[in-house]
Amino acid sequence: MKQFEREHEKRPIDKTRKMTSKVLSTNQTINNVNSGSTFNIFLVLCLFASGCTTTAVIIDAALYSCGTSTIYLSGWWTNVPDKSLIQADPIGGYQFAYWVDDVGNACHGDPGRNGQVGPAVINAYKPKADELATNQSSITEEQLKAFQEIPVSFDNYTGSGLHFVHFYNTFWRSRSDGKTFGVRTDGVISIPTITEIGSKACIAPVAFHSIQTLFLPSQAPATSQDPNRCRVRAMPSDATMSEEDRKKYDVFNLMHGTEIFNVP
Repeated sequence: MKQFEREHEKRPIDKTRKMTSKVLSTNQTINNVNSGSTFNIFLVLCLFASGCTTTAVIIDAALYSCGTSTIYLSGWWTNVPDKSLIQADPIGGYQFAYWVDDVGNACHGDPGRNGQVGPAVINAYKPKADELATNQSSITEEQLKAFQEIPVSFDNYTGSGLHFVHFYNTFWRSRSDGKTFGVRTDGVISIPTITEIGSKACIAPVAFHSIQTLFLPSQAPATSQDPNRCRVRAMPSDATMSEEDRKKYDVFNLMHGTEIFNVP
């Protein structure tokens, strides 16, 4: 998570704020990115913000064990009605893994053993993507395909069972000139999906909405149980939840959803 921390190190962190994420409307997102970046990558995000009809065609691959624990980003823009508006493609970011307790807290770990508030966050990018984006280097379309298949290991995560997972993309490749870049203040989050930790499931995330957030200080996952919270896993209770039901558990709308815990 070093890159994640570097992306936010220049922004002051108000430790008294419990939830600082903000889902932006399409116009707000465009204006925000235009003011701070040469790349207007969020032009297409009418989905969620403006009520576009979703046309998802990708099977929720998280329900199927493929034995590789790989994230596939080739279908990221599936829900965008007008593909001609897409200006950039995802090449990496972070995987959020969490469950929800009986009072609505985002939690990680195992309930009753080491359940703690906040999502676990795992690096989900190839090291070369970090280097390329930092230098705004160009890559070809063939190279793009390789960067969009990202192995993600849960081996160092102490939780088990069903979890919601969000993919948060922060590294991009511009379609106009092939240049890669990282977004410092905003990212795009996927529709939550469900996986069982340890199942080595493949996941094909689909973009949901842009997010502007101030993350609270990241910490290492705890080894003991929170005495008052995260003692009961209420959701997800079923791996076959519908897409609309999964959207209700967007981590950025949950209590403690921005209190991230790094998984090395």
